[in-house]
Amino acid sequence: MSASAVLCLFPCLLVPVLNLELNIVHQNDIHSRFVPAAGNGGRCKEGLACYGGFARIKAYIDEVKSTEKNVLNLNAGDNYQGTVWYTLYKGPLLAFVANTLDYDAMALGNHEFDDGPAGLRPFLKAVEFPVLAANVNATAEPLINGLFLPYVVVNVDGRHVGIIGFLTPDTESLANPGPTIKFEDEVTVLNKTAQFLTRQGVDIIIALGHSGWETDVDIAEMVPNIDVVVGGHTNEFLYNGVPPDPEDVAELDGPYPTVVKNLVTGDKVPVVQCFKRGKYICRLRVKFDEKGKAVFWEGQPVILGPDRPSGDVLLADVLSVIPFENRIYFVDLKGSTIKKILEFSVSNHFNQGGGFLQVSGFRIVYDLLRPKNQRLISVEARCKRCSLTDDQYESVEDDKIYTVAMSKFLYKGGDFYSMIEEEAVSFVDSGNSIEDDPITDTASAKPRHPDFEFLIPFIRFMRDGIDYGNLERRIVYISQHPPQEHDPIPSSRRRRRR
Repeated sequence: MSASAVLCLFPCLLVPVLNLELNIVHQNDIHSRFVPAAGNGGRCKEGLACYGGFARIKAYIDEVKSTEKNVLNLNAGDNYQGTVWYTLYKGPLLAFVANTLDYDAMALGNHEFDDGPAGLRPFLKAVEFPVLAANVNATAEPLINGLFLPYVVVNVDGRHVGIIGFLTPDTESLANPGPTIKFEDEVTVLNKTAQFLTRQGVDIIIALGHSGWETDVDIAEMVPNIDVVVGGHTNEFLYNGVPPDPEDVAELDGPYPTVVKNLVTGDKVPVVQCFKRGKYICRLRVKFDEKGKAVFWEGQPVILGPDRPSGDVLLADVLSVIPFENRIYFVDLKGSTIKKILEFSVSNHFNQGGGFLQVSGFRIVYDLLRPKNQRLISVEARCKRCSLTDDQYESVEDDKIYTVAMSKFLYKGGDFYSMIEEEAVSFVDSGNSIEDDPITDTASAKPRHPDFEFLIPFIRFMRDGIDYGNLERRIVYISQHPPQEHDPIPSSRRRRRR
């Protein structure tokens, strides 16, 4: 069965309504893993089991479509970023590959906005399937206005199935959408859109989006007309029984699907995500009665791997550790601002979704048992007057100016570090991105700076999970037991971002 898209209003036809069995194949947060990757998302190496890759995804989709009917192939966003494939070739290559996967719909992810509307436009122009985000308003942005939709309606075996897209408003801080893109609350917009589709005769509605697990559950609980939620962003690993890869046992978040009771109607709503980086592809079977209510569901993620790895520490490894390509800024900051930045970094240490800062050129001591905004015990900066090979540090003084290299993403307030741009004395755009750095040879190349000497074992540690034993201790915790605390991230609902 090929699901055909209906992109406009349609008359409500008086035809016999039959029960429907729907097979939903879905993924999220693939992050440009074009080829198989190691279990931790890094580049394949000899001796490591490797997973995913678009060729395996394509083979599985083709297999399901050849053996099952009523198949919907959905993608819940964040296909941009994460490997050298995206860094070098961007959206056009991703669109080319995605078109071969025969998607019925794809939601926008926050990383799709990392390169701004200009970086998203080539992808949206090239794809041959609908891209969805009902709560994103781009009417004031001519580059992408009209290139994505709030929803799509597909005809599945004579039944109208609506798919509504949504995206976290945190994209404003997590990416670079620019001032012309406006975001609305997901639950509010989904409720209005679902009511509209219901009035048009659509009695089965899927919410497909990228806002994180807590929002997925909110939608299932609070929007009466939503029958299934397919999400992403927080990379939930839902699995029944023991995962096939022992390394994934610690990642388990709950059963697949997780069933949530709608607080308005009392209906049960299956909610799913499919982990991350294309390691698994997920399949959900749902049976609907003649009224469009889900009456039966079952499913399980399917692991895609392993494959034969090869290679050594190259640029691809660096980009897997620090994957989100960005221009490097040199920013002049007062010592008092640096301390404020570090306090914010550690304020949410136990509920982090990627915002805890990794540093070079600083030595920091934190006390994690102290109250928030009082955890920074000391911070020292590398001696600016000293030679590159010296290992001398000096205490950071409040009124002294320090030049700090950072990504444009961080300077512009990414991960909620708004104080950087607000309090910066000055900044210079270096004109370079991380792929311009000469880290293209193997670890045998002799580095010229102590920080570079730290980088190679750090990359190996992140890639292989092996403790090389001699990593420089730049951040020291004098106590590590997490206190009971609330998440300080300024958001209407707390979301984990990975």
